[in-house]
Amino acid sequence: FFTLEAFMKILVYGFVRERTAYLRDAWNVLDFFIVITSVINIAFTLDPKSSDLNLSWLKSLRAMRALRPLRMVSRNEGMKAAVNSILRAIPAIADVLIVSMLFLFIFGILGVQFFKGKLYQCSDPTIKTADECVGEFQVREGPTGDIVTREREWERLDHSFDNVFLAMLTLFEMSTMEQWPDIMFLCTDTKAPRKALEYDASPTAVVYFMIFIFVMSFFILNLFVGIVIDKFSDIRNEMNGLSFLSPKQLEWVQTQRMLIKIRPKVLLRRPKSGLRRFLLHWVSRPEFEIAVLVCIILNAIVLAIGFWEAPKALSDFQNIANNCFLAVFGCEVLLKI
Repeated sequence: FFTLEAFMKILVYGFVRERTAYLRDAWNVLDFFIVITSVINIAFTLDPKSSDLNLSWLKSLRAMRALRPLRMVSRNEGMKAAVNSILRAIPAIADVLIVSMLFLFIFGILGVQFFKGKLYQCSDPTIKTADECVGEFQVREGPTGDIVTREREWERLDHSFDNVFLAMLTLFEMSTMEQWPDIMFLCTDTKAPRKALEYDASPTAVVYFMIFIFVMSFFILNLFVGIVIDKFSDIRNEMNGLSFLSPKQLEWVQTQRMLIKIRPKVLLRRPKSGLRRFLLHWVSRPEFEIAVLVCIILNAIVLAIGFWEAPKALSDFQNIANNCFLAVFGCEVLLKI
């Protein structure tokens, strides 16, 4: 079926030479490549003589069958716009990538200054310094708990800041939000070079990692997403014809769209009853809304002061206060009804 589709399009649009030729469209090139590889694969599979030949390259063609789902992209304008936006964003992404590497390099240099030679541990957990980490020690291993003699070794941990390249690798992993709390708390246990880790020996190291996460994960890496979204918006404007409009014309179109979305405000009818008119007057006043907002804030504070194994007096106070606020909010509903 796909072969017939490609053949019919070639007859209608031409193959290469015409301006509207089949292969002048990149998506058609992808479709044609998938069809050709599938046809070659089927041809050699059906040929009984092909089993005697060394066709190791045929396995590569068979792997190309995984590209068949990409044909859906060429038939959906939204998916096509998404893929095109990624391709168009590559030059701008390269610029952001350079900026990201620059920040990784800067933070890597700082990390080397702070933590070089500190992320080490002796294989014998009872040893606290590298000078003492010599000789042998005994440890129980295996399900039976057999005593085994091991050589003491001063081992570097999985994550390291010993040089700028290892530091950048560690920071890159952290920028993806992968295990960054573990690495941060590991560095807060560092004491000094050639000394084993000690719990919470350097709590100020948290500042370095918090600044890094804020800059890289919450700012720099989000630039990649922003670039793709910007290109996607440009492609959507091209598809809608908005890219050919002047700024004034585009502003006019956006204004018209906003006007279409605007709905008229529903005005309250003034009640005939004197009591209801009086209540409407007070409920509509800004002071009433401010009073309700203050009650909401106070209720939230009351709910927030609770904690595990709180005194009974505090729990009783919370229950009474919550009931009072419930009565206030109930009165608000009744007044507005």
